[in-house]
Amino acid sequence: MDYLYFDMECADGNHACSFGYVLANENFDVLEKRDLLINPECKFRLGRGGEEPYIRLSYKEKEFRKAPNFAKVYDEIRALLIAENRILLGHSISSDIGFLEKACTRYSKEYFSLEVYDTQKIYALCAREQQMRSLEYIVRELNIDASHLIEHKSCDDAEMTMLAAKALCERYECGIEEFLRQHRASTVSGASLAINRAVKELKARYPKSKKAPAICISDAIKEADAAKRINLLKTIFARGFGYSSTVQKCAYYVSNGELGAKEQAYEQLSKEGQAFRKITPFELGELLEIPVSDLCETANPPASENAEKIAKAAFSVIAAKRKATKKAR
Repeated sequence: MDYLYFDMECADGNHACSFGYVLANENFDVLEKRDLLINPECKFRLGRGGEEPYIRLSYKEKEFRKAPNFAKVYDEIRALLIAENRILLGHSISSDIGFLEKACTRYSKEYFSLEVYDTQKIYALCAREQQMRSLEYIVRELNIDASHLIEHKSCDDAEMTMLAAKALCERYECGIEEFLRQHRASTVSGASLAINRAVKELKARYPKSKKAPAICISDAIKEADAAKRINLLKTIFARGFGYSSTVQKCAYYVSNGELGAKEQAYEQLSKEGQAFRKITPFELGELLEIPVSDLCETANPPASENAEKIAKAAFSVIAAKRKATKKAR
């Protein structure tokens, strides 16, 4: 196996202007490091309201303008990301995957599915923190010497990501392969982003869901089929429930018992006395009155019959639990 650590910068929050990477082996020896500049073919908007830029890119704008557009570097980037026996890593990687999706759509290029280990999620799990930290913060906390690297230079940010992974492996005295196997829940994919978009759309379609008992699914339960997970989400909202991506706001936490950031948050909140119920995917199916797989997926969401009845029953269960918790205190 080899390991590709990558990072992207954008010109305005949407359009990519660089793709930087470090290719390394299992011993963290750098095999290749490169920054691919991309002409975003849009205005650079790095600041808010005409103020000084809050992000300072490592190249002048004219250098980006001289570079090829995304369509011309697409084949090279794609080859790097889909190579056989290659594992991908990045930091706070959802944004980067989003940049790739938007660029593929903009230039009519085929989007390729990715699964990337997110070192931000991994660090949160290792440090037992609920807050997601910046790469710069993590580098400082792990006492990594990054004095030779420049922030917001894609290839240097990629190297910082590699150094953070290396420091965590040294702390836990294991190799990168074993370390990532232990943190399987810390991956992000294009499917994950599609599911997040579906949740946003469903919340807009069901405004009353804001006050309904919310369901949260463990990040250790990885979907195999995004469409079937979205079917489940549609059923959740149609049945009169809400959905939360954070354990803190949920009434029902769906878990398979495996370690993940959300499982960690559940354990902490349970100790603090938060009133919510931990259920299995099977029990979620019973709650929704549909078959639900171990991956929290369902083939065909039913119509929303009895939604009001189910929602009221859920409310009464949570109210009773909260009342009992207050009496116990």
